[in-house]
Amino acid sequence: MTGVANVHDVLAIETKGQPADLPSGTYEMICRGAALNPSAPALSFFATADDYRNAECWTYSELVHDVTRTANMLARLGVQRDSVVAYVLPNLPETHFVIWGGEAAGIVCAINPLLESEAIGELLNASCASVLITLAPFPGTDLWQKVQAVLHKAPCLQELVLVNLADRMPGEKRFAARMLQHGECSRLHGPG
Repeated sequence: MTGVANVHDVLAIETKGQPADLPSGTYEMICRGAALNPSAPALSFFATADDYRNAECWTYSELVHDVTRTANMLARLGVQRDSVVAYVLPNLPETHFVIWGGEAAGIVCAINPLLESEAIGELLNASCASVLITLAPFPGTDLWQKVQAVLHKAPCLQELVLVNLADRMPGEKRFAARMLQHGECSRLHGPG
């Protein structure tokens, strides 16, 4: 067979079974790619278009390290093969770590960060996510407010993991983000 032209070709391929040399999952595929050239560029990130010349970069070796670290953290939180890890994140390096590390540990449910609170809550409930990963409070974004508003409506949710954008910000922006986060923590948990 030279290609897939119709449903009969697909069925013929499926009856042959999976070739022995294919990776068992995405994590294994990333690890195999890293083994071929660990120092090759795998991921780059810049927060604004002005920053593209100074992008933060990960090699394949570094990507595997961060994906593995994320999978291990999720396992320590109790994630198993049938557990659902939901994430509501913009496109950040951590989003990639969550996607691939989440798939290594369990099942990943992507939730669009542009959705309104009620839709986010409905998707959390429909997926029965036990872990939610989202942004910590951060100036100029409303994602935390949207997610926080529906946390009490997600009975399956056992763990909340926050990605802190303040860690990526310089000087004054970092300070402003930390102050906002401190205020939100005090509001949620009391002063202390």
